[in-house]
Amino acid sequence: MDKNEAILMLKKIVGELEKSDKKEKWDSKPMLFFIKEEKIINAADGFACGDWYRHDEDCEMCFDSEEELNEFLASDDNENEYSADDFYAIGHQKVDNFQQLSFLTRESCQEHIDDNRHHYTKPSTYSRGVWRDPLMEGLFKALHVLYGEKGEE
Repeated sequence: MDKNEAILMLKKIVGELEKSDKKEKWDSKPMLFFIKEEKIINAADGFACGDWYRHDEDCEMCFDSEEELNEFLASDDNENEYSADDFYAIGHQKVDNFQQLSFLTRESCQEHIDDNRHHYTKPSTYSRGVWRDPLMEGLFKALHVLYGEKGEE
C-alpha cells in the first residue's frame, strides 16, 4: 500500500465512522464493537462431576460433587448446622462470552456476525467507549481532523 492508498483508506474509515456515529445513541464516543454470545457452560467444564451444589443463601459455599457435599454434611465442621435441603444442584449456567475481535463500526461487527453466525451461540453486538484510553481517543480525533469533512481542503 502506498501513501496515496493509505490516505484514501483513512478517508474511507473516517467516513464509515462518521456514518456509524450518527446512528449511535450513546454519549461515550468513539467506540469499538465486539461480539457477545450467550454460552451454556456445564458444571463439568469447571468442576469434578456433572453437577455442583451451592448453598441457598451463601453463594460462597459450594461443592464440586454430591460426594463432597455429603462429606461436609457428615463432618465436624458442619455440626448439624446445614442439611442437604439447604443446597441445590446446578447442572449448567448461562454466561456471556465476549469474543476477542474488535470492529470500528456496529455495521462491520454485524456483517461479521451475519457471515459467521454458525460459529457463535446467540451472538449480538456489544460496544465499549474508548474515551478512557487517551491514545485511542487521540487516534480517532486525529483521523477526524486529518481526513474528516472538516479536515478536507
